[in-house]
Amino acid sequence: MTLPYGVLTQVAFLRAMNVGGRRVTNDELAQVFRSLGFAEVAPYQASGNILLSGAERANPGRIEDALEHALGYRVPTMIRSSSQIDMIAQTAPFSPTDLAKSEGKIQVLLFPDPVPEWAKQRINELSCAADRLTTTGSEVYWLPTSGVSDSELKLNALDKEIGPFTVRTMGTINRIAK
Repeated sequence: MTLPYGVLTQVAFLRAMNVGGRRVTNDELAQVFRSLGFAEVAPYQASGNILLSGAERANPGRIEDALEHALGYRVPTMIRSSSQIDMIAQTAPFSPTDLAKSEGKIQVLLFPDPVPEWAKQRINELSCAADRLTTTGSEVYWLPTSGVSDSELKLNALDKEIGPFTVRTMGTINRIAK
């Protein structure tokens, strides 16, 4: 996975792409980003990961407006720089013991801004043996005991309480970082 012209400088993580009956192709997404002036755009997988290169800092609000205009619905967008992606990929939020006890994959909840203290407290309250949660900056790391679909963690409630986020596996983050 390489960008057509340069080095990865940032990633736009789009929430809820190709779920709930909504289908958008990578080409359609790339065209929206090109219409915003990004010449170097590379969608990664079919899940709303848009790799960008160039000096211009991506503006989430501007991207959300353009996606809403193109798709007819609002798409919360979280931006991370390549150095932030590297830091997320290098984070080891759970002990080897916790990892050994789990059949699940580490999930990364990406928020648009650093998680405020009051929200960290709420996240800590939700953390339990079946769903371990820890917060660092704008990310919440989640280790479910088994698959995400088997978890009792209510992501919709977390969204309503704290605000929009999107979720990626740590494996996806690691592949983007490489």
